[in-house]
Amino acid sequence: AGLGVGGEAIIPPVSHKRPRTRPVFDLLSRLQRPSRAWIAGLCGCFALLVAGIVWFIADAPSLVAPLAAPATLMAQSQRSGLSVVVLPFNKVGDGLDDDIVNGVVDDLTTAITHWHSAHVIARNTAFTYKGKPISIKRIGEELGVRFAVEGSVRKIGAVLRINVQLVSTETGTHLWADHFDAEPDRYTLEDVIRHIALALWFRVAEVESTRIARERSDNADAADALMRGRAAVYGRPTNPQTQDEVIALLERAVELDPSSAVGMAGLAEALLSSVNLWSDDPAAPAKIRRAEEVIMRAELLSPEERQVMGVRVFLLSMQGHCPEAVAAAQRASEAHPDLAGPSLVLGICRMHNGRAAEAVPAFEQSIRVNPRNPGVFIRYRVMGYALLFLERYDEAVSWFRKALVAHPSDSAQNHGNLHAAIAAAQALAGAIDDARLSAAEASRLTPTLTARSYYPFRVSNPTALAQVSRMRDGLRLAGMRDHADEEADPGLAPDDALHTIYEAPTPIAVPGARTLRTPDLTALLEARRLLVLDASNPWGRSVPGAIALWGAGLGGSTTDGLQDRLRQKMQQLTGGNRSFPVVTMGRNAERFQGRNLALRLTALGYTEVYWYRGGREAWAAAGLPESEIALQDW
Repeated sequence: AGLGVGGEAIIPPVSHKRPRTRPVFDLLSRLQRPSRAWIAGLCGCFALLVAGIVWFIADAPSLVAPLAAPATLMAQSQRSGLSVVVLPFNKVGDGLDDDIVNGVVDDLTTAITHWHSAHVIARNTAFTYKGKPISIKRIGEELGVRFAVEGSVRKIGAVLRINVQLVSTETGTHLWADHFDAEPDRYTLEDVIRHIALALWFRVAEVESTRIARERSDNADAADALMRGRAAVYGRPTNPQTQDEVIALLERAVELDPSSAVGMAGLAEALLSSVNLWSDDPAAPAKIRRAEEVIMRAELLSPEERQVMGVRVFLLSMQGHCPEAVAAAQRASEAHPDLAGPSLVLGICRMHNGRAAEAVPAFEQSIRVNPRNPGVFIRYRVMGYALLFLERYDEAVSWFRKALVAHPSDSAQNHGNLHAAIAAAQALAGAIDDARLSAAEASRLTPTLTARSYYPFRVSNPTALAQVSRMRDGLRLAGMRDHADEEADPGLAPDDALHTIYEAPTPIAVPGARTLRTPDLTALLEARRLLVLDASNPWGRSVPGAIALWGAGLGGSTTDGLQDRLRQKMQQLTGGNRSFPVVTMGRNAERFQGRNLALRLTALGYTEVYWYRGGREAWAAAGLPESEIALQDW
């Protein structure tokens, strides 16, 4: 799974350029002071200031409903889809004055106005309903909105608790409710307002997406397709079963509205989120290229748009370009200081540069921005690795387990990788029995796991390499096998199919090509000039002189577009000589990428094709010389 910006870019929370919650936070610190008149005066000025800011510099003027009497608004016969009113909240208990409660409503209304294509009723209009016994249905009819937000605020010691409910104005039913706490040394009131606005967006988008699918699935317009796609991307963690559907929805949204930078950014994020770097995914290069193309178009339209900047950071991190990713993350953080993605990427780059101790606070900040983000499990996972690298093994296990709980529907492979990480931490901490149980569960979930290929990411810093090596030693201590045996025969009949399930035992032969073992390849390399093509991820170490053709081992058909691209690349590499000896390889004997590439080459008419079944693992396990892989653009 990819990093996953995970919805953080949907709502621009309060920025440093337009502070809206700070005055309320200041009021909290002055509750015990005698000058209530001063406080009331400050709140009055602040209310005027907020109204002015919202009116003149909101993302789109249409986001804020004009000040109008309910009688005027009743003329709206059709309730718009993403339409919300934040009703006055109730004050509960003592130790709290009305200014604090009203300030919470003001700030939440302001945050919600930044929902893309939303219709939000202005605060002054909403407050005309304060204390009036009017039904939610009638409010919805008068204001032309589908959703109402109700709530209460109370003080519990030093904690400010905000209870929030989302209500359908069409049925009067409660759609969602939760409470949020602003408390010292954890989440400020500014943090909590952002958390509430994000949580509300997820629920409203889910309801609207369901409505669109039910009522207009056959004639959805660009806005409908964008809503459904974004709700799927940001409303819950995605899985391989839903990713293609989400990408198709967002492709449709961009096709219908090619001027939507938000739609393009959502599509790019969906494409990147569907990439699985754990598995040498041969579909990754095409998805990353498509994402980059879409992001470039979005940047031409709106280079400073919040989600566009966030997804650019995501792309650079997926490409393994840490220096560029760090620079882009810093720019995004300066423009939008409440984005969580840049902190996540900064932490990952620091960790892979051997600075795990500095990565921890970056991951903490990423979690702090939106702890209820459906993609928060990714933050938990990387926090676990940073702590494991720091030899804080018990803490690492705790975070890995939190990641498992946070995304119970994640793929078996990802769950297997997490159980393997737990096994490594337990083994290195000396809890060998527990480690063996965890390793057994990891192997059950992901039978192709090996210690030697675990954590297959771009890491070159010596400190980080030593940390990864120690983690792999922990896996071996836990009983995980070092590498896949290239001599193992699973008893599968050779076929000429291009397999799309890439991680599984391979047959020992491939039609039209000769299978090589490690001694065969060493002898052949000494005797002849060979072209060695590695279809694994384009980083790490491999057979000396090997060229990385990432994506060339894609399954499917030898008549697809990839085959034409491969024909052109092979023309360049061999000078058109189809009798030139070519060796294909992948990660190990339980990966189909190298075998698929051999079949593609024979289909192109190459007459001397060899498949090195053992791949990188068998070569390294034999203690033979390795060199950094040379990535070819193709």
